[in-house]
Amino acid sequence: MNPKEAVRESTNYVQPNRIKLVCGISEELMKEIERGKDLLSQKTGRPCSLEETIKEVFAFYLSRKDPVKRAERVLAKPKKLALRREPRTESQRRPKIRAGVKHVVVARDQGRCTHINPDGKRCEQRRWLDLHHAVPVADGGTDAPTNLTTLCHHHHAFQHELKL
Repeated sequence: MNPKEAVRESTNYVQPNRIKLVCGISEELMKEIERGKDLLSQKTGRPCSLEETIKEVFAFYLSRKDPVKRAERVLAKPKKLALRREPRTESQRRPKIRAGVKHVVVARDQGRCTHINPDGKRCEQRRWLDLHHAVPVADGGTDAPTNLTTLCHHHHAFQHELKL
């Protein structure tokens, strides 16, 4: 692709509650968007705008893929009797943190880094998140939600540098 032909992504406020979005998309994606508009228009019985279509698509996607919403959905279900794992020997590799525990931590931390910056504000990062053990497992820490917190990759690495 010729760099001069690429559309630079941007967002600008045009009114206090309205944002102009500019981006380049492929012809294939445009066809999919038009198909989505057709389906939404059929569902609502009236012509739908591009904004309405994007809103509907993202609402559907986030309801299925947002880890916070997923954790809330899973935690709202009645509890099933969990089978206990067999005790492991020292030579066995440590298992991953159980999904139920992850759901509790993600819901509690709202899928966001919990690091508090020196100015007292919480980190805004919602991407590249890790679960961090406050007390390392090697030092007797557990996978209990009370010993886990959500940190972005940068603050997770920072926490481990502090302990060196």
